[in-house]
Amino acid sequence: MTGLITGPNWAARNWSIDAGAGSIHDDETAAELGFRGGTVAGDIHMNQFPPVLVEIFGEQWFETGNLSLNFKNATVDLETVQVFAEPLKRGENQTRVWMERDDGLLVCSGTAALGDHSRSELRNLDYRP
Repeated sequence: MTGLITGPNWAARNWSIDAGAGSIHDDETAAELGFRGGTVAGDIHMNQFPPVLVEIFGEQWFETGNLSLNFKNATVDLETVQVFAEPLKRGENQTRVWMERDDGLLVCSGTAALGDHSRSELRNLDYRP
């Protein structure tokens, strides 16, 4: 896709690995649940989006912006991830964003916008079974 905006490749850290037994961030508990290891917390991944969003929306994103992410696949400590965003279309206040592992596996997808968030990723999902 031309004009795609990307963040740097980044080795995500599981800063909650010592959260204790029973936490999905703990290697043993995560393995019992079928994960490859303790998972990196979603907020750690969310921290990779602001530089890209400031490039798209400017500093105003910190004042009136929003980020809505639907996490699809967990990552483990030191797996490399990268943020992607579509350029903002003329007249729009929202764009599509996502994160992938270095092997192309989708970690999360969603939307970022200024102001109105009524069309955001999570607001528009059908949560019914």
